Amino acid sequence: MHENKIKLLLVEDDRVDQMAFTRAVDGENLPYDCTIAGSVAEAREKLRTGRFDVVILDLLLGDGTAFDLIPSIKDAPFIIATGSGDENKAVEAMKLGAWDYLIKDPQRSYLKVLPATVQNAVRRFRAEKMAREKDLYVRAIIERVSDAIITIDESNSVESFNPAAERIFGFAAADAAGKDVSLMVPALGTGETLPVREDLLAGKRREVVGIRREGSAFPAECSVSDMWLDGRVRLIVSVKDITDQKELEKVLREQAVLDGLTGLYNKRALLGILNDEVSRSRRYHRTFMIILMDIDHFKNVNDIYGHPAGDEVLKGVAGLIKAGVRSQDKTARYGGEEFAAILPETDAAGGLVVAERLRRRIADHPFKARDHRGSELDIA
Repeated sequence: MHENKIKLLLVEDDRVDQMAFTRAVDGENLPYDCTIAGSVAEAREKLRTGRFDVVILDLLLGDGTAFDLIPSIKDAPFIIATGSGDENKAVEAMKLGAWDYLIKDPQRSYLKVLPATVQNAVRRFRAEKMAREKDLYVRAIIERVSDAIITIDESNSVESFNPAAERIFGFAAADAAGKDVSLMVPALGTGETLPVREDLLAGKRREVVGIRREGSAFPAECSVSDMWLDGRVRLIVSVKDITDQKELEKVLREQAVLDGLTGLYNKRALLGILNDEVSRSRRYHRTFMIILMDIDHFKNVNDIYGHPAGDEVLKGVAGLIKAGVRSQDKTARYGGEEFAAILPETDAAGGLVVAERLRRRIADHPFKARDHRGSELDIA
């Protein structure tokens, strides 16, 4: 008993050849589940209602030829059986999709090579079908992933561009085809970025810069792998736009060092900056100044006008302090209404000038705020 028999359809109108085929199958105990059709019409019906692993077609039939049946054969390899002298017709059938052909001889020696011919056709057909299905599966994944997937050839030219790549880079797939991928991912070039390219080709994932069609740059994670696709090995470039991730990291970094209300450095960051300035001052014998500021009677603002108005005043004071110092100076809110400014490369006299200038700017500035009822207030 053979498990998983090969379902075979023989299309042959000669009764003697039919019987010879059956005897060969039975005599060799071949693992075939055979169905025989004696005409084009009968074969069409069997192909319409049944499923076969392989089809053997006699070239010349009483009501037509093997060529009439080729369009009806779906999802199965077919083999042409032809008499001596009809080899050209067999070659023509091969061009139309036949997997092989058998030359029928009077002694029926062709039946001796039948098992190998059938086995080879079925094995190759199944292997190619599996490869096609795998390609379709891979392509379905590629079409649906959120990362850009780009296939490139040996010369770095783009061969395919998935929808995510179109969205991320701004190129239509047809426009991207044939372009050097380094136009979009400079790290994949062969110039100064060669070490990064070598890391990527070695399978490492790296942060790189991506370039959109209009020329804008964005942060990205990139990796390169090889994959069997469409019958050959290709390089697959995966690019993930990490703009949102980088923005979140920036926000988290800022939240760790910035005061949420005023946008100035917070107390923790101030102490770190102060330690750095002390170390720098000792090492290089340079002076720096720190100005500490406190808003007089600020509690009265909160008590009389409410905390929303107090918050507006704090933000206003912070803005005046930041605008009143140099870009290299550091400003911070280190308490409720307490502020500080660290002034590198500044002596006591210079620090006093800056402190007085800030005091006057704040004292002379009319602050506008709204109380808890929404009424606009002027606070001095």
